[in-house]
Amino acid sequence: MTKQQINTTYLASEIFRVERALASCPDYCLSRKRNKKNGRDYWYRQYPASQGRKQVYIKKKDVAAERAAVARKKELKKRLRDLKAQYKALSFAQRKDVRYLTSC
Repeated sequence: MTKQQINTTYLASEIFRVERALASCPDYCLSRKRNKKNGRDYWYRQYPASQGRKQVYIKKKDVAAERAAVARKKELKKRLRDLKAQYKALSFAQRKDVRYLTSC
């Protein structure tokens, strides 16, 4: 295998791996609200709804895990953006190879 083939194979496998990891991430955002009277923070899961958005309260014991999951999602999205930028720099034939490998 040539170096170009190795790079396209690596790029295809990384894109596939990151997209799979993103599929298992939560599909919501987090919203923090601060109570003006006592200064406490309250965290909510925020979903898109048919009319605006829906917010669901997160219990204090679950906040750290939820924040870690959303932070992981942000890291994966950043990694995917970087990989797609590398993909854009490839020639047409190499892009075709990457698309074929990620679809398989």
